[in-house]
Amino acid sequence: NGSALVTIDMGKRTENRDYLKSAPRASLMKTTKLLAPEPSDGMIKLQENAYPFSNPVLTDDGSMMLYISDNDNADELQNVVCYAVKDGDGYTDMGHLETSEDALLADTDVVASGTKDHAFAAWVKQMDSPEKEMNHVVNYDDIGTMLNATEIYGSSYVNNEWKTERLTENTVADMAPTVASSNDRAIVAWRSLSATAMPEDGREDQDITAMFNAKNTINYRIFDGEKWKEASVAYNGSAGTVSAINSAMLPDGTSL
Repeated sequence: NGSALVTIDMGKRTENRDYLKSAPRASLMKTTKLLAPEPSDGMIKLQENAYPFSNPVLTDDGSMMLYISDNDNADELQNVVCYAVKDGDGYTDMGHLETSEDALLADTDVVASGTKDHAFAAWVKQMDSPEKEMNHVVNYDDIGTMLNATEIYGSSYVNNEWKTERLTENTVADMAPTVASSNDRAIVAWRSLSATAMPEDGREDQDITAMFNAKNTINYRIFDGEKWKEASVAYNGSAGTVSAINSAMLPDGTSL
């Protein structure tokens, strides 16, 4: 109708899950198989009143879907990585991926690669957060606490089983993972960030993305077909600030 889009700044707040209280959730994957596609558009409905940040991703052959679930929890941030496998015209939901700690904290940013025979996934897990209620205002100190408590997890899928491993364990921000694979080999790369100081509250002219002046690198770990090798640095930040990363793997295992 000619109206311009307008940005509404609600400030820095924790996640609001009122949608779980205001409307029921209908998961069409709980019945072991989704509904067949509608003839009109070929679309398949996976969930009603779904988690707004589920951000589903597919493996390279489409045989598996991974997504973030809010764990049906309206009161606590207990995001978990879930997966579903291709079943005819739909998908069968298989539940969440177990971690070594089995910690129901805030999983985000899941990525996937591979096939039904060898699949790989990586994501960010929020290991700690300030004691805040839902939809509560946070300051930059709170954000700094959350950033420094982010870790990368990687998982390999073979013989109908996911095996998950924590890939980082430190006090810096590990974020934005990517994953690429070829057969039973894979690479997970991510950004590793830290700052000497956070922006000052009330200073809207300060950009938090430009504050990572102490460390702004790209790290990676290789899965060699049996285990995850030790972390290495792909880029140390000496040639400029990292803004985005991607990864790819050739059939011989060469990684980009």
